[in-house]
Amino acid sequence: MYFCFGFVSCLKSRTTKVSRGGSSAQLLMKLLLKLLPPAVVKGLGGVVGVACGQEHCLALCESGQVFAWGRSSEGQEVSTPRLQCMPIPIVQVACGNQHSLALTVGGDVYSWGVNRFGQLGHPKEVSTLAIPSRIQSLTGVPVTQICAGGEHSLVLGLSGLVYCCGANGSGQLGRFNVCVVPALRELSISSISCGEAHTAVLTQDGSVFTFGEGSYGQLGHNSTANELRPRRVESLEGQAAQIACGSRLFLLCISNFCTVCLLC
Repeated sequence: MYFCFGFVSCLKSRTTKVSRGGSSAQLLMKLLLKLLPPAVVKGLGGVVGVACGQEHCLALCESGQVFAWGRSSEGQEVSTPRLQCMPIPIVQVACGNQHSLALTVGGDVYSWGVNRFGQLGHPKEVSTLAIPSRIQSLTGVPVTQICAGGEHSLVLGLSGLVYCCGANGSGQLGRFNVCVVPALRELSISSISCGEAHTAVLTQDGSVFTFGEGSYGQLGHNSTANELRPRRVESLEGQAAQIACGSRLFLLCISNFCTVCLLC
């Protein structure tokens, strides 16, 4: 069973009106597909993963190579996929608004893009990085998962510890120096996910904690307040199996159910 919290937009209203032809969102999607039909991205093959930022995209190929296109950190428009120079194979990629992350098979994390809030995990002196660079402060930490928010980044270590860097204006808990999130140290985290300015984490026992911006109700606490510390989502009936954050929403899957809810 899937639950969704946060901003759900359909045309000009937050309410979906259902007609014989389907919901307004479905009709809008059909119209958009006619006006702007999807096109194959040329120059790519064997893609096993993708990530999208505000104005750029990454594609991870089965070879372990990563290709990028869109607006670069220097403001250049790159309309065709370009191979990113870093050790391979890469096993995960993630995009923030203007930054990118990549995880190698050996557990190293590379970052590049804009470092205005420290979201790259590099020192303050580094304002932007055009070429992927390894985050030195994570040396020796076997990383299993990466995720990027709008202007903050999270990584999950094999030990279950969560490391964060970047913005903290809404309680994302980031800072310029990569550090362990103290409030999550004892929770045995198994999965992490970032939205624009909020974060959700899943524990090994199926509990979910959220923190950061809550202005659209995306934290799942029946409130629009920001949470400056991780807070458990109490309204769940059952153990969570998966979590995912959108820009201003939060989606989770409860184990032992198979009902799928699609929201626009």
